[in-house]
Amino acid sequence: MCGTAGLGTLASVRAPVERPVASWFWALAPLYTLGIGTPMVMVHAAVKKRSLLQALAATAYVAVLVTMVVVDRDAGGLQATLFSSGIAIQFIVGAAHALAIRHWVFSGNPAPDPRGVELRHRQALAIAAHQDHSAARAEAHRIVATDPQLARGLVIGRPDLPYREFPDGGVVDVNQATVGMLCHFAGLPDEVSRRIVEVRTQVGEFASYDDLLVTADLDPYVTDRVRDWLVFIPRAAGAPSSRGSRPR
Repeated sequence: MCGTAGLGTLASVRAPVERPVASWFWALAPLYTLGIGTPMVMVHAAVKKRSLLQALAATAYVAVLVTMVVVDRDAGGLQATLFSSGIAIQFIVGAAHALAIRHWVFSGNPAPDPRGVELRHRQALAIAAHQDHSAARAEAHRIVATDPQLARGLVIGRPDLPYREFPDGGVVDVNQATVGMLCHFAGLPDEVSRRIVEVRTQVGEFASYDDLLVTADLDPYVTDRVRDWLVFIPRAAGAPSSRGSRPR
């Protein structure tokens, strides 16, 4: 079953195999139909290849055929000339055109599956968004480390607040986060989030990720996977670490 399925999948994505008899029958249709079948041949080519240029050509052939039907060829003068010109276009020009594009129509690569195009487009957008968020988080971490006052001014680490202008990649300030923020935005388990908030309430803010692990006695196996989403912004510019006031 697996081998058969695999062959079927491969066969479905191959380029179509040229069929000489069918392609010649198609290309000679303007001749054996005396030009009447030329518009149908050209419309078929336009639809199969999804070509705008070919669609315009097919429209022209249809217009010529309609003109031939409308004019009175027995009236002589201009109408007879239009009819004769239409026959020449449909019969001679149409046959030459069909023969010229025969190989293109029957052996060219198939048009791309629009579902596949849409999927690749969505994948590209997802990759770009992921890269943008990663870059934004990296910049947020840099600002927090070098200029905490600016980090507070940009409201970094507060995804719960609307209308923030600075994109920080979704980081969460552990020193201000509620249990719900740590669960929802940082992806930490509920019991870990509660432990962090309880310890912070007792001993004050955390200075860093390592400080968080030691002070709250957390398992790095649980928290390391979200480390990139955690920032630690002091509540006042230049405020000393509260580590010294914490009970031993």
